[in-house]
Amino acid sequence: MKSRLPNNQIWRDPRGFTLTELMIAVSIIAILAGFLAPSVMTYMRRAKGQSAARDVANIIRAARNQAMSRGEALLVEVTKEGSGDAGEVVLYRTTNSGAAECDPTNANYDPHNTDCFALSCTQTNALTKVQVAELDFADKHPDMLISGFDATPAPAGNTLTLCFSPSGRVLSQAGTPFESDCDAINTRIYVRLGEPGDTGLTSNPLGGTAPALDKCVNEATEDATKRQAQKDGRDLTNFYSIHVPYNGAVSVIQ
Repeated sequence: MKSRLPNNQIWRDPRGFTLTELMIAVSIIAILAGFLAPSVMTYMRRAKGQSAARDVANIIRAARNQAMSRGEALLVEVTKEGSGDAGEVVLYRTTNSGAAECDPTNANYDPHNTDCFALSCTQTNALTKVQVAELDFADKHPDMLISGFDATPAPAGNTLTLCFSPSGRVLSQAGTPFESDCDAINTRIYVRLGEPGDTGLTSNPLGGTAPALDKCVNEATEDATKRQAQKDGRDLTNFYSIHVPYNGAVSVIQ
């Protein structure tokens, strides 16, 4: 028999819960979800940006490591978004001559002939490139794109070519160093959330609000304010910068 309860109490089966309690629980979950949803979405977008930027940096690191371990020059071609493409990064080995055994398009090509491969950036032959690795943003990171790059001398088109010498240094294909900016960075590659063709940060790769902010802030009194403005702009647009100094020690900056 059920135990008798005082008149002001209602007996309830301990194995279940009332409809009112269920509705309260659902309401609490809905309120929490409303508060957390923006943070979760921001985290997911940021994770996509970090993954894309790290993949770019990893190919550049691979080029440096292989150039040093093989004792030959390797090329990395960075193509920014344009004509409907989100951009890509490709790692190549190149030959130092047009001889039949060194030409990948020739029937007598010998991929194991180490004498064929360029030992310096000035020996690289753009006509006989052998692809080692490729990162196509349209396939791997469809929500991200390579919005641009900074390098001096600047490339004529949408593709920046980095040559890694056997010493691990980053040079132009002519065998000369890129000029460094005030932060001693020779090359910057910009990755952000977006679709090919949108305006985004194409004209302002630093991620700040218009007018574009300088890469290097020299006025001490404005340093903190400008740096914070850049950080805020980067957060809002999920913007990342891959820094490539002369020694090839690449880093990813948010």
